[in-house]
Amino acid sequence: MAATAAVETAVVTAVEPEERTVIEENGLLIVLETGEIIGTVHPHEFHVDSLEAAEWVLERVAGREGNILALKARKQAVVANFDAMIADEERKLAGLHWRFDGELFAWAGSVIEGQKVRSLKTAFGVIGFRATKGTHKILDQIAAVAWAKRVEPSIVKVVESVNVTDVLPLLDDGESPEWIETTPGGDRGYVTTHVGKAA
Repeated sequence: MAATAAVETAVVTAVEPEERTVIEENGLLIVLETGEIIGTVHPHEFHVDSLEAAEWVLERVAGREGNILALKARKQAVVANFDAMIADEERKLAGLHWRFDGELFAWAGSVIEGQKVRSLKTAFGVIGFRATKGTHKILDQIAAVAWAKRVEPSIVKVVESVNVTDVLPLLDDGESPEWIETTPGGDRGYVTTHVGKAA
């Protein structure tokens, strides 16, 4: 009897390459759909090795900073408009509370009087009552401290501190206490285009 061999056939599904649109912007090749930078339009790798190359970079840095400032200005204007609208609604809301809260509390209190509930529910909100504890606040610290020194000086709090500028002249050469943090000085590079700054 001849043996029958089972043959498995692998089916490979070809994946179509995802279509993408590549654009050129400021010498860079950018995938429009994702914003990914995939290269440059320069025939050779770009390096800052001359004044012209440095200015090419700085010009584009300044352009991006200008775009950011413009967007922030637009955002600030929109937010200011919304803030004004919110403030207007808050004033109207405060007016409603000032005009009607007392009457709402009086009416709701009369309705639930004698019941075990502490609130009255309606379709548009709840009128309720909460037990609150009284609070105390010192309005005049100078007078309060003077009184405490006469009655019970131990309750007066004294805050002590030392300025590092006063400590440094008192240290011996090479002395570096563990309670002082020292950051070495040095040159630190920076790039600025003065966009959005006064000259």
